[in-house]
Amino acid sequence: MIDNKLSQSFLSMTSDVQTNFELSIVIPTRNEAGNIEPLLTRIQQAMKGISTEVIFVDDSTDKTPEVIKNLQYSYSFQINLITRLPEQRKNGLGGAVVEGFKSAQSPWVCVIDADLQHPPESIPQILKHAEKTQSDIVIGSRSISSRRRCQQLGLKPHHHFTYLCIDHPCYIP
Repeated sequence: MIDNKLSQSFLSMTSDVQTNFELSIVIPTRNEAGNIEPLLTRIQQAMKGISTEVIFVDDSTDKTPEVIKNLQYSYSFQINLITRLPEQRKNGLGGAVVEGFKSAQSPWVCVIDADLQHPPESIPQILKHAEKTQSDIVIGSRSISSRRRCQQLGLKPHHHFTYLCIDHPCYIP
């Protein structure tokens, strides 16, 4: 999913949206140490020519934060790590995503999982669609109908969103 951080619904979340990057990729993590390097490598390949920052919001009990720190300067894009202490994790995955949104420094925010089920190769296509349509939300999916998915998300006709079918197959290691 790519979301326009500058949309009215999110302006209340952050008072000063910085635009140092074209896209911020928020990746909530929990015990994903083995997926970090392959994920970052695929992001680097996919995001060539797009000014990108990657924001990991980590709730792990394994070595995931150490892996991220060790790789932090090995790629051509900025990598930020937010490590949440156990007492900060009460709001779960949704809270991690909000935390990532708050620190994003671009007008567009993309949320993907660290388990490699969301293909980073789709991100440029989704971003291009988001910019072209100026949608508040773009949801990339391979199968579920747009009407049903948007109803599940509670989106109403007054929201400016689009639904984009992605051709890439799901990658499961």
